[in-house]
Amino acid sequence: MPHPKIVLVGPTASGKSTLVASISGILIGTRTTCPFEWNICRSDTDTWSAEVSVGYHFRTLFDSKRLLVHGATSLTEDGPCSTPVQLLRLLGRAQIIAFSPFQDPVAILSMDDEAVSRNYSEILLSSLPSKGVIYVDLMVPGFTSRGITIVDLPGK
Repeated sequence: MPHPKIVLVGPTASGKSTLVASISGILIGTRTTCPFEWNICRSDTDTWSAEVSVGYHFRTLFDSKRLLVHGATSLTEDGPCSTPVQLLRLLGRAQIIAFSPFQDPVAILSMDDEAVSRNYSEILLSSLPSKGVIYVDLMVPGFTSRGITIVDLPGK
């Protein structure tokens, strides 16, 4: 069944991600560095779960107005995240992967927390645009709606 889709656009620190957090229950706690697509649905069970994937967009060489979106790579192949803490740890790595389209995602996923923090700080300082999009599929017990998709875009 179709559900509402919302795109959040606005300047940095205008509250876009806070709105997502109030709906999803997940507060990332840093500025949005790349687009996030949150697909939030009611879980059929009492189990909370989340799956994360990263896709990339590139301009074609011959048609600069058309974006190519490469198939998204799942970061939860071993199974979905079962806690918000597990999801937050994975989202830190997903943001690094979104900025690193030519690096092996497995190497980034295996980084320790200190390396993730260091790499993420470099991303924040660089202010380069991301070629990646992070997709989060969130299944929430007792979610009041059938589902909603929220696209959280980085501010300027």
